[in-house]
Amino acid sequence: MGHTFVGELFGRPWEKNSELRRRLGSYFRTACVTRRGSMRMSRAARALLAACVASGIALGAPANRVAAEPDPVDETVHADFNGDGYDDLAVGVPVFDVGSKVNAGAVSIVYGSEQGPGEPSYSPGPRPTNSQLITQDTASVADAGEAGDQFGSAVLAGRFNGDSYVDIAIGVPFEDVGGVIDAGAVHVLYGSPNGLTAAASGFFTQNSTGVPGASEFGDRFGSSFAAADFGHSAVVDLAVGAPYEDAGTKSDVGTVHVFYGSSGGITGSGSAVFSQDTAGVAGSTESGDRFGAALAAGNFGRSGVADLAIGVPMEDLTGSDVDAGLVQVLYGSSTGLTGTASAAFSQDTAGVASSAEGGDRFGASLAAGNFGKSAHADLAVTAPTEDLLGDDIDVGVLHVLYGSTMGIVTTGSQYISQDSGRLPGNTEQGDQFGSSLVVGQFGRSAHLDLAIGVPREDLATLGAPPTDPQTSNLDAGGVYVLYGSAAGVDTTGITNRNETVFFSQDTLSAPSTSESHDRFATSLAAGNFGGTGFDDLAVGVPFEDLEGTLVADAGAVNLWFGSSSGTMAEKAPQYLTRQNAGLGVGRADERFGYTLGALAGS
Repeated sequence: MGHTFVGELFGRPWEKNSELRRRLGSYFRTACVTRRGSMRMSRAARALLAACVASGIALGAPANRVAAEPDPVDETVHADFNGDGYDDLAVGVPVFDVGSKVNAGAVSIVYGSEQGPGEPSYSPGPRPTNSQLITQDTASVADAGEAGDQFGSAVLAGRFNGDSYVDIAIGVPFEDVGGVIDAGAVHVLYGSPNGLTAAASGFFTQNSTGVPGASEFGDRFGSSFAAADFGHSAVVDLAVGAPYEDAGTKSDVGTVHVFYGSSGGITGSGSAVFSQDTAGVAGSTESGDRFGAALAAGNFGRSGVADLAIGVPMEDLTGSDVDAGLVQVLYGSSTGLTGTASAAFSQDTAGVASSAEGGDRFGASLAAGNFGKSAHADLAVTAPTEDLLGDDIDVGVLHVLYGSTMGIVTTGSQYISQDSGRLPGNTEQGDQFGSSLVVGQFGRSAHLDLAIGVPREDLATLGAPPTDPQTSNLDAGGVYVLYGSAAGVDTTGITNRNETVFFSQDTLSAPSTSESHDRFATSLAAGNFGGTGFDDLAVGVPFEDLEGTLVADAGAVNLWFGSSSGTMAEKAPQYLTRQNAGLGVGRADERFGYTLGALAGS
């Protein structure tokens, strides 16, 4: 059924029926993985499992916000912290100064609604009047802010206590623990009818009770997250990366900790730790590998629970392939994640296009979602510093590995660059295509789609590739949206090279303009922020200057709204800065939007 027809069955057009949109409009979207045993979703909807790493979240219970009691089995919600039926946009500001505490960090959240900022009638998007800013000095948040903590460097949402409200994990990778510098920590805050609250929140380090290992200098525990039900229970679990963990005399080998969810929330009890020395995991730890630098979770098809993909972007392969990169996939089970029968993939793996080269950093960015080829989640992996022929250094490429009943396989995998298919633009030196990724259902079909950030793209005008480097906006940035299909990620169905699958701040109707070094698409997030029935795309522009160049690198976020065509051109995009998000006046070098988050594990 088309959306308009379904809406009319309820007596109102789709675009005006907010209750119908809330319950049915995003039917085919999922967050990280559905609850085990849920029979309320169709087989088709359960098949669209998705999981994404996201960062930059916030907290709070703004005054006068009234949230309806949520549907206890509503699986269309990504990051609805107060249960009002709209996803909420999280924005991280890890270099925010708290008083005299330089780079202590802050996180903010703008609650979604049917009304956009200042709009008198229907307009999708977050409402800045419902926004908060929080730091480690906020009341009831454990610990206290310190200079250089960079609170909010990584954040992800998930239902960690199994109730109807989405919760938040916040990474503080430069937190000092008991005098141990940059050991790292994680906060977990829980959702409620009034939004996120610090009451009964959790605070975890590698010294916490039940957590294997110990806090050590420079571990940066809390640098990355993924959330999904890995099978230990029916509640969402949290994977936490510590990519600079040392092992004996080997420095920066990296580890991943898994905290299992429960009705009481995240706990250190029974938690597990994985490395490349774990039994069953291919390879072995080596200095500088940075295992866990990127994480993504999804049900890749081997069992009925979610699995975990772990990026090892600085892995050295044979010969002189230093920092070529690797991805490890650990599968879920009835007892949780296990190294048994895990799989490792590189650009030298049979069936994966290209070949490993020094400095590719394969596995630097990961995202998981069902792009449509099967009933299983698939894995997108980037090598953002891949070199191509000639002088195309650090142009970047994307691989898509598909799920199956055997888990992730290389059969039918895809290799995508800016020269692929009918994609607009061309590969250029230093673009670093794929530096950021997010999965969302932006509206073109029932399949999940993939947004790919190119924050170092040089632009001329109207988003076109530059013809004269002397007049280009260097590192202005752009983002591609590739649509899912029955054949998987589609690069060939674009009718012409000018179709809107590439966005920049020069795109028609964009709320700002491209400038050198904006780095548009440094971060990405997806969620139904405004009840359109589809996911919307949030794009971080952390080096955006405000008031001309008077407030340099203050940062901003662009919001592009999903639509039935998938082009995101049917609603005017929105532009958020700290000031117009109701979070005070933006300051120079604050980099608002450096991290973003909206997708949740549910």
